Amino acid sequence: MKPGIAVGAALLLLAGCGGGDYGGSNEQEPRIRIANKYHDDLTRLPPDLQRLTMMRAIRDGRYRCQRVSNAGYQEEYRNMRMWVGECDVENKRFAIFLAANGDVQVRDCADAGQLSLPRCAGLPPAAPDTKQVFKEGAADKAFRNNF
Repeated sequence: MKPGIAVGAALLLLAGCGGGDYGGSNEQEPRIRIANKYHDDLTRLPPDLQRLTMMRAIRDGRYRCQRVSNAGYQEEYRNMRMWVGECDVENKRFAIFLAANGDVQVRDCADAGQLSLPRCAGLPPAAPDTKQVFKEGAADKAFRNNF
């Protein structure tokens, strides 16, 4: 087969494919949302355990945080869920990105603009802690009666 005929046949095959619209379309592609079990589990926790989880993530990211005073979910970013945690003693806010496979990335909110990350939005007031009520048991009564 001559090279000219082979090239011509290939061009005819490509022309007959029907192609696609490679630009100029105003329709957005459908957005695929990846399920994130870890985010779902975190949203089901009471507020005090959410703050404790955020503090652990911040410390694991090698940042200093004595106490997370407030934490909350902000938005989805590149198939990760972005949470914000506020450390009141250090007067810092952190963006915590939770991936669907459980990986966590922590960034200081002050660096968000430099890193082209979403800015940390303000959080609603912190929810009160869920305190467990101590119930007096038989051992407590026996201890009190013996002394």
